[in-house]
Amino acid sequence: MLSLLLACATQSTDPAVVPLDQKSHRAAIEAELRELVALLEKEGEYDCCTEHPCLHCGLRTGGCACGEGIRKGEPVCEECALMWAKGLGAEPTVDPGKVCSFLEADRVIRSVQSAGAPCRECGEAVMKQAEALRP
Repeated sequence: MLSLLLACATQSTDPAVVPLDQKSHRAAIEAELRELVALLEKEGEYDCCTEHPCLHCGLRTGGCACGEGIRKGEPVCEECALMWAKGLGAEPTVDPGKVCSFLEADRVIRSVQSAGAPCRECGEAVMKQAEALRP
């Protein structure tokens, strides 16, 4: 993937090399990222919780633990939370209404710490953690 990004970032002076248009460039990067996710899955480093594995964790952390986390009632990455909101979750024992992202969980914890009301109902585990922080 890095080689693709470097190749796209450097401009060639070779007239035979045609630069990718924006749409093709994006598609090439996405294809490379999907290959990375597939490789990480084979290596046991990608335990996603959605029907189609997220790309967020592959790009940001080089692995995914959202599947393990969601089974424990913990928050997931933003892409996984969005996929759950769209009905694309892949953990049958998880209530989709209780899935929240790390960003949502952080907002809940911060609102409780500042004695405000949570921004919205999040996961029970997050609410329990937030309650423990309440003064």
